Formats: sequence, structure tokens, C-alpha cells
Amino acid sequence: MAPQFEEQVPVAVFVDGVPQAGAVAAHGSLEAQAYGALRLGVHDYLDKNGFPGAVIGLSGGIDSALTLAIAVDALGPDKVRTVMMPSQFTADISWLDSREMAHTLGVRYDEMPIKRCSTASRRAGARVPRPAVGHHRGEHPGAHPRHAADGAHQQVRLDRADHRQQEEMAVGYCTLYGDMAGGFAVIKDIRKTLVYRLARWRNEVSPVIPSGSSPARRAPS
Repeated sequence: MAPQFEEQVPVAVFVDGVPQAGAVAAHGSLEAQAYGALRLGVHDYLDKNGFPGAVIGLSGGIDSALTLAIAVDALGPDKVRTVMMPSQFTADISWLDSREMAHTLGVRYDEMPIKRCSTASRRAGARVPRPAVGHHRGEHPGAHPRHAADGAHQQVRLDRADHRQQEEMAVGYCTLYGDMAGGFAVIKDIRKTLVYRLARWRNEVSPVIPSGSSPARRAPS
């Protein structure tokens, strides 16, 4: 049996027309198998479509951290660029963790503050009456300038939140100009619980995901 999620050309051996038993590759844990599938998916999508690399927007959270780790493992650090777009709602730990992970993985990291763009967007929409929909409403205009700024990049985007996971897809908790503006949704088919399990598994291989992304230290926002 050939190894999972690895390119290989197995050779079948026959003696007098009878197939001979060959080596059987061991299967890894569920986390190892899932991570291997995601890594291969990213690699083949970019490689077979002729894309030069990927631009990933970082949020400092677990989803973008896992997506970045997968992308670097699939493509190599020279083909991955990261961008952090902090607004007035961005916590210090978010950009600190983003900087740390980009440095650890050896990828290019840029910061593009969008506070002024986000404020202008909110002011423009303030004239239109709207019902109260929760305390996060004012944070959503940040997705629009992020989407506009990302358009300057020529590489395919593995978007900052186009690592929307299964629960977000199921309940529709995705912003059109943020979560759904990426070119390839890396972790859309896995649940949030598996996201955390994969992050822990990847850090056991080598520590690349900052501890600040752990739910033990930081509640989901």
C-alpha cells in the first residue's frame, strides 16, 4: 500500500503470474492524515494551475495560523507572502502573534493599517438607519478595505479568513468581502475542533503556531 497524500509510482511485482506482497505504508493518526490531505490540496491547486505563490492575510487567530502553516509546508516559504491589516479593533496580541509566526516560518510579512479606511466606511454608512444587530456590527466594515487592498496582489490568495471552517459555512457567518474573498478556502471542510487538533499536532512536529492562538489563552472573537 502506497503512502497517503504523497506522489509515488508503485511497482507491482508478479512471479509466474502471481502478484507478490509489497511494502505496506503505515497510516498515521487522524491529524496526520487530515493535515497531509490539506497540504496536498494546497500544493496541487497552486502548482497545477500555474500560480506563482500565495498571499495570506493574517488575523492573529488560530484559523489563519493553521492556514499559513499548511501553505508553507505545501509550497515553501519563498512562495508565501503574509499581510496583516490591523484596524482599531485589532488587539495587540493579534499582530504580535502574526509577526512571530511569519518570522518563525521565514515568510515575507507586511503590515497595512486600515483604521482610516474602516472609519471612513463606517461614517459613510452612518447616515442610513439600521437596526441593532449586536456589538460586532461596527467591526465588519473592516472587511471592505481589506478586500480592496488585497486586490493589489497578483498572487492567488489563501485569504485571511478564507480559512473559514465548516461551522462558519454551515451557519452563514462569513462576510462577503472578508471571509469569502479569498481564492481558495483551505480549511472549509473541517470543523473548528479539528482546527485546534491540527494546530496542536503541527506544533508537535515543530513549534510554529504561537501560543497566543490557543483557546486556553484567547477566546474566539
